[in-house]
Amino acid sequence: MASTRIYIPTPTGDLISLNSARGMRILPDGRVLLPGEDNSPVAVFDPDEYEGVDRDEVVKTFRRLLIDHGNGKPVVLPDWMKSLLA
Repeated sequence: MASTRIYIPTPTGDLISLNSARGMRILPDGRVLLPGEDNSPVAVFDPDEYEGVDRDEVVKTFRRLLIDHGNGKPVVLPDWMKSLLA
């Protein structure tokens, strides 16, 4: 059975494939790196680009989404992230 593809929106309009990410790292400059299977970047983004959302909240949300997806739980986007899809 094929797994459902899950995409997370960024403020720049890009969509990050949660299925391809294999973890999360905070870089020294504060950006977030989502590495893939071979450790190459799936996405690199600045949490401060999410207007009106505290950077710590962005990081916690991405961490929770990755954990939920990895554990086979439903991935539920917060309203501030859903609004980027509109």
